[in-house]
Amino acid sequence: MSNNLNMEHEAIIEQFRKEYKELLCITNQTLLKNKSLFLVVKIYMFVYDSEIILKYHESLKKELFLMTSKLDKVINDYENKLKELFKDDITINFGALNIESISFSHKMRGVQSGELATVTFSNSNNVKSSTNFFIKTHQNGAVTAPSAASKPVDIKELFVYKALENLKIGPKVRFFFDDRDATKEFFISTQEAGSTILKPNDVEKPNNFPFKLANHYKVSIAITDDIKKEFDSYEPNLFESLKRELTLVDMVSRIFNLGDCSINSSNFGFIEQENDLSACIFDFRTSFNVYENNKIFKYFEHGNKQFCYTRNSLLWALIAAESRNEKIARAFLVFKRLNPSTFYSTIDQSMQEIVMYINSSNSNQLKEHLKNMYSNLEEYSECTKINFRIFLNKLKKHSNCI
Repeated sequence: MSNNLNMEHEAIIEQFRKEYKELLCITNQTLLKNKSLFLVVKIYMFVYDSEIILKYHESLKKELFLMTSKLDKVINDYENKLKELFKDDITINFGALNIESISFSHKMRGVQSGELATVTFSNSNNVKSSTNFFIKTHQNGAVTAPSAASKPVDIKELFVYKALENLKIGPKVRFFFDDRDATKEFFISTQEAGSTILKPNDVEKPNNFPFKLANHYKVSIAITDDIKKEFDSYEPNLFESLKRELTLVDMVSRIFNLGDCSINSSNFGFIEQENDLSACIFDFRTSFNVYENNKIFKYFEHGNKQFCYTRNSLLWALIAAESRNEKIARAFLVFKRLNPSTFYSTIDQSMQEIVMYINSSNSNQLKEHLKNMYSNLEEYSECTKINFRIFLNKLKKHSNCI
């Protein structure tokens, strides 16, 4: 075999050199880490898939591997920094619980960069327990796509996380950041929402329908087309609970105008407690422009493009074929859980918590950025109340149909 490089090889190697030089100019640490990781993978795949490089070009191979070793250090430095930031936050806020250890593993799915952390505590009797935290960048932060640029954190995302937590339909959440670039190097950690795994008897049939259950970041199982039969064979009454809680996810997505939520079954889950289910929303994207939705109830009745009942969604599998009256009746059950008498005060409470977070921030850069966005957040939170009110009033008018 010839030991000469062809034009394609030369072009690829030159592109590697170019990307490597560009990486050295990136100041955003999360973006630098993500791009470094992708370039390392590309170089390794190229070298090991190219017999001519392995056999005949030792100096070139050394050059490429030197690039990867330097990029590996960038990646490790970033991950160590993220771990230290998380450890500092946990130690400050949970120090009284006597932290025994904190271990980390890589996040296995999704576009946001992040880590999984397991924190082990011990009590005064030296009895140990552990809980998991999912750490990710904010929605505008650097993602796993190598070309994605990082943007400053959106205050609405922080508000929605706090609102979902206070409404008891989201996990406990904490925020922390890197002082070097607080508005972009901003991270969100959510505490494990539950660990009960619902497992219907048969998951091997064709056309399995995947969705997320229980443990809020990693438990996924397949449900066959005959979903009700599978659930009833495992635990009676859970199927109706599942439809009610799925309707809750759908309605909350509309009220808060959330994207990538109800139509993405990897961003919400269900926790079993006493032969009942409760939904937990742990990831989403907040709206950038339109907040108020005057047609919120009409769209709920029929399904619409943004919150679609398409054949690749759990909504379609369980709800699309139901009658209008069935959906409205279940919506009343959902409003009992959302509790109209306290919903508005919970929204106000969540707003106050965000204000407290802004005022307590030790980063002037982050504080100034979030304060500049506050009027936008006020508009968004008021529209959330309006959407809730419109939905509830329309639902009451249709009560005679049930």
